[in-house]
Amino acid sequence: MPTNPTTNEANARMYWEMEKSIIYSISQMWGLSPQPIKESYKARWELGLLLTHQDWNEFCKNVTKEWFEPYQEGLNVTWQQSLVFYGIDKSLRNEASNRISIVSGHGTGKSFMLSIIILWFLFIHPDSQVAVTSPGQQQLYDVLWKELKKWIDKMPKNMGELYLWESSHIRMKESPQTWFARAKTASKENTEALAGVHADWVLIGVDEASGVEEPIFETMEGALTSGQVLVFLIGNGTRSIGYFYDTHHKDKERWQNYSFSSLDSPKVDSKYVTAIVEKYGSDSTQYAIRVLGHFPDEGVMDDKGYVQMFNKKDLHWIDFDPNWLPIGRVIGAVDPSGEGDDKTEWAVKDRQILAIVAEESKSTPAGIAVKSMTVCDRFKIHPSDFLIDSFGVGADVAMEIALASAQTKKAWRTYPVNVGEPCESDDDKLQFINKRAEMYFKLLKWCQTGGQLMRSERFEDELLSIRFKRTSSGRIQIMDKVQSKKLGFPSPNKADAAALCFLINNYNTLRTPDNPQANVFDRFLTVE
Repeated sequence: MPTNPTTNEANARMYWEMEKSIIYSISQMWGLSPQPIKESYKARWELGLLLTHQDWNEFCKNVTKEWFEPYQEGLNVTWQQSLVFYGIDKSLRNEASNRISIVSGHGTGKSFMLSIIILWFLFIHPDSQVAVTSPGQQQLYDVLWKELKKWIDKMPKNMGELYLWESSHIRMKESPQTWFARAKTASKENTEALAGVHADWVLIGVDEASGVEEPIFETMEGALTSGQVLVFLIGNGTRSIGYFYDTHHKDKERWQNYSFSSLDSPKVDSKYVTAIVEKYGSDSTQYAIRVLGHFPDEGVMDDKGYVQMFNKKDLHWIDFDPNWLPIGRVIGAVDPSGEGDDKTEWAVKDRQILAIVAEESKSTPAGIAVKSMTVCDRFKIHPSDFLIDSFGVGADVAMEIALASAQTKKAWRTYPVNVGEPCESDDDKLQFINKRAEMYFKLLKWCQTGGQLMRSERFEDELLSIRFKRTSSGRIQIMDKVQSKKLGFPSPNKADAAALCFLINNYNTLRTPDNPQANVFDRFLTVE
């Protein structure tokens, strides 16, 4: 314990109690107490506090917000935070694992918990060292490190003045070179973020743990071989793969596991939950991650982290109708190929139905251009609603269409798109690694909400072969065609053409006298 200010027996007793309990320490350092338990649940709660190891884990899963009296800001820590702090007390008594992993929705007070634990750990363990990391600088320095400063300032003066707060370190004045907490961002290039701490007492803290790459955790495991170590992982469950995911699944026996929903936290504004529902839907992966505090439930995963995107139950098939005429606004797309084995495919959709309407085994840019214009004429597709995958051969197709439009005296301005580029909207950039991931995800959602697909040879096989995974930041990434072919999956030519139809932006609608600003292009001539 710090030598200052234990000057009498009462203070010595206080520090001794703080060493045994973070719950007690929080009351002494900040005047905070756990959110009160309702009288009707007290007996069950007190019995639960006697449980150890896996029995404690199971008990925590069954505790709900209904057990507790109203939360009072500035006086209480929330019931969710209290569970974690009681778990730490149990780890000090060897009644539960010293490895704690929390998957949580947004706003439950993750940075607060980690800050309190860091300051408490330093205070009660002389010459202890703390290594803290996160995949992003903003979360680590702008959020967590500022949160630490906030709670140092809220301590009693004689306690707070023991700390030296720096931009990347918090040092104890008594021995600043050997007694400190250190922040380093984690990345593939910086795998040593959790290395280099050597003391009798070590705390490893990882914020946004789902986004931290495996080599960083491998380094961490090497630091857990000696001394008294407390490991604390916390974050949103942005992907169903990796070390953090495993702490709640195949490796859960070694960990204290907590899963906290934003819906159950008294600190979360209901407006946040409403905004997520309105933007993504209550059945969305984003809602599961950001609100419910779940990991994505995305099926069986291969050894590289990929899972099947489409299931048979998602796909609603109807017989092909050669006389089909789409209704309302019509979207078209072409996935061009050249002289290779792949085929060029044309897809057309209206609000309810999508069909592969044409294909060619061997194509030239000029031939694809002419056929694309024919498809637009046949199905009454406005050129601005016709998409071309502009990668490779597709780049020449748009040029050929422009040349043809000069000869036909029609203002053909199609919508060329490179599906490997980043998404256009900020919301989509947060969800998808590129436009290819965006278009497939939006096709999936359309199918799940009742969109119908016309049968076409190998179309179903192609859709069922699409694999995706979540990156370390939680964004969706589609397996590339080269890797897909190596695994024996069919080339997704029809699937790519179909998915391209979903890259027409909401603002890219036909300009009319009533809506003169609707289109991003300067002018169009209606396709007759």
